[in-house]
Order: sequence, then C-alpha cells, then structure tokens
Amino acid sequence: MTNRALYLCIHFVLWDVIDSCERKGSLDSEIRNEEANQIAELLEEHPNIKAIFCNGGKSYKNLQKLLGKNYKLPVFLLPSTSPLHTVSFEKKLEEWKRILEFLV
Repeated sequence: MTNRALYLCIHFVLWDVIDSCERKGSLDSEIRNEEANQIAELLEEHPNIKAIFCNGGKSYKNLQKLLGKNYKLPVFLLPSTSPLHTVSFEKKLEEWKRILEFLV
C-alpha cells in the first residue's frame, strides 16, 4: 500500500523527512549527503493534514529547516523510538499517544 493509499484510508501518513542519505551504522550523527523529501509539496497537496509528529530530534531539526520554525501546522517533537534513546518505553508511549488526538 502506498503512502497515498494509506492516507486516504485512515488519514495518517508516515514519511521520512530525509529521502536519501549515506550513513555508516544507525546513528543520526553519521548521516551525510542527505536529500530531503518534498514535505512542503505533500502538505500543499493535502491541506487537511492537521499536525506533524517527528520521531526524534534529527527529524524535527530537518523539518524546521525545510518548513521554517513558524509553519502553520503544529509540529510535535516526540522521543525517538530508537533503542539507543534512553527514555523508558512507558514515557515514550505516553508522549506518542498525542497522535491519537489528531486521528479521524
């Protein structure tokens, strides 16, 4: 199922801010030569998107570079789902539940 098909069914899209990059290992600090996804175009094509949720700081910082800090939609920084992130699962779950407020 494509992102578009998923969006049309449940009004939820999961899409990376980075389209492609080079990286040794799994650390965000090792990301090089990154190319951004066309987030602004996605949002223009789907004006009924209500919020953006970022999985960790790297995603959040990259999104701010793409859209600017004063973008019209609410943007939420959620704790990374990476097991390297030291926040407990319970704390991550509580913060990630914020998404439920925006689901149709």
